[in-house]
Amino acid sequence: MSDNFELDEELSNVQQDSIHIAREISVEGENQKALERILNEIVDTLQEASGNITDTTLYDQLRSFIKHFNTLKKSTATKVWDIVLSGFNAEIGSTAQDLEINDQDIYMHHREPLEMYGFLIFWIINITEQRETSRAANADKTGKSGRGKRACAAKDNEGAEEGASAWNSEKQRAMDLMCKCLDLPLSKIWTATHEKETFVSLFFKPAYQILENRANIKVSVLNQLVYKVLCLCIKRHNHEFGAKTTILQNLQYWEHTPEPMAELLEMLINKYDYSQLADSILREISSQEFDETIKDASVPKAFSKFLVKLSELAPEVVLKQMGLLIEHLDGESFIMRQAIVEVIGNLIAYLSEVEQTDQVKNQIDGFFDILEERFMDNNSYVRTKLLQIAGQLCNLRVKFPKRRQRMTELVIGRLSDKSFWSRKQAIKTLVRIIETHPYSMHGGELDLEGWEIQYTEVTDELKAMITKPSKRKAILGGTDETNETGMELDADSDAELEGGAEDGRDIALPTDEELLQLQSSKEYVTKTLLQRYYADAIRFIHLIHRSVPVMCELLVSTIKLEVIEAMEFFVTIHRYKVQVASEGIRKMVHLVWMKDNGDEAKNVRGRLMECYWQIYLAPDD
Repeated sequence: MSDNFELDEELSNVQQDSIHIAREISVEGENQKALERILNEIVDTLQEASGNITDTTLYDQLRSFIKHFNTLKKSTATKVWDIVLSGFNAEIGSTAQDLEINDQDIYMHHREPLEMYGFLIFWIINITEQRETSRAANADKTGKSGRGKRACAAKDNEGAEEGASAWNSEKQRAMDLMCKCLDLPLSKIWTATHEKETFVSLFFKPAYQILENRANIKVSVLNQLVYKVLCLCIKRHNHEFGAKTTILQNLQYWEHTPEPMAELLEMLINKYDYSQLADSILREISSQEFDETIKDASVPKAFSKFLVKLSELAPEVVLKQMGLLIEHLDGESFIMRQAIVEVIGNLIAYLSEVEQTDQVKNQIDGFFDILEERFMDNNSYVRTKLLQIAGQLCNLRVKFPKRRQRMTELVIGRLSDKSFWSRKQAIKTLVRIIETHPYSMHGGELDLEGWEIQYTEVTDELKAMITKPSKRKAILGGTDETNETGMELDADSDAELEGGAEDGRDIALPTDEELLQLQSSKEYVTKTLLQRYYADAIRFIHLIHRSVPVMCELLVSTIKLEVIEAMEFFVTIHRYKVQVASEGIRKMVHLVWMKDNGDEAKNVRGRLMECYWQIYLAPDD
């Protein structure tokens, strides 16, 4: 057995890079056959019993290989990985069996082997990830030129040949085994809190280290296993406080970690039913201040990305903390204001799909109120983001017709924004509003005259329901058509009443009781809703008409991208049969003579030809 094995001391030595191995064997420059022989002997010993890892000589031999891991040939390094992982897997299985027997004298013997295997895996990952992170950092510094990038790539390939690859399959296997170990009732074996936390740190520390390497983030399977390890540590092994500290630090120091940290919390919330950590982190972020004048904007950018991603993945948790997070709208950092605007858009999308209780409706209304206020934000980036969110909200299944009208007015107002980016986004958003409009009853076209005719007809029908006794009685279900005196009405008398109405003479109006019955009838309610629907459509079309003069001005803008967007607008409203589209289409002609001062002019003329093709020659869908 190993003499005086102390996990705390082993971890400390690794962190201080002061590893001393009492019976260290020579690995660097050693004959390959001799190394293979030693490894084969280790395999044979551990196959007899995984607990033999506690043999001092064997353990020091393995540590000798790991100490010089980056210098090993790939085949040798792969065998070291396999020895440690296979032994750990066997020891976990043996421990699980003995825990089921529930004999303390038996299962306590597994404590030291588990610690040793855990430490060896921790050490290998520490070595490989440090090298990969260092190499990535060097690539960022020297890889700015094409030559530098090629040199870094060649160096990476050379390193891979020497056995220092990313080891993705091995790391996935290691994370999977860690999950199996963390599923065991570890408190039976490590009865002291400090000792158990030290053992569990062998798992969460390498997990975080893997996430620090940008290249690992691209490996989805590895990510999911890393998240699972951390979730188990947090929920079952008292790692919540440590996780909160580490996540907040990662957001500040690693610019690629916001999305992974949000994905981790999403798994913790949805698969492990544990939202306390996310709540605590959101409260912490809400209390932080982000200064707009800070030269390094990476910190607010990271926190903003994290909030936006989390609101996409776990909106119900973010919703609970919005009362605190909303305070960032009054803060100096425009980046955080952008984030809150985007978060609100995600929450509206989420709330639109849940049961529409009064509370939910009030929340949606409140969020729309906030978005409308932000149209006056003093920062153009916030206004541009808001316009982008407004366009995205158009894609929701629920159309929010009342809010849509107001939003359209505000978007049209931003067509005159002093910022080009806001103007450009306002055009794109207005086009999206038109393309997703909810007035599709008569084919979706937006011809004002046609809608006004429909409105007049339904209005006349509503008036007739009230003023014509025969129609009124038919709606109210009367078997005999009678006037208000109780006398039966025939066709001639009904026609006489109608004629009297045309002549301006008094007609038989309904009693209060009849009017109440009439207004609650299905036909009357349907016609009333239809009248309101037509009125909303007409108002929407008028808003589009109002935007046309501004769009015509943008056609002569000196910013060519803006001109192209304006042309797209006129093609769109022409497709929807908006009558005033012809004003812009005629004014677009002058763009043919735009001076050829570069690619921008060519792009405008080329797009103009495409627009006229769509308007006059392309088949009408």
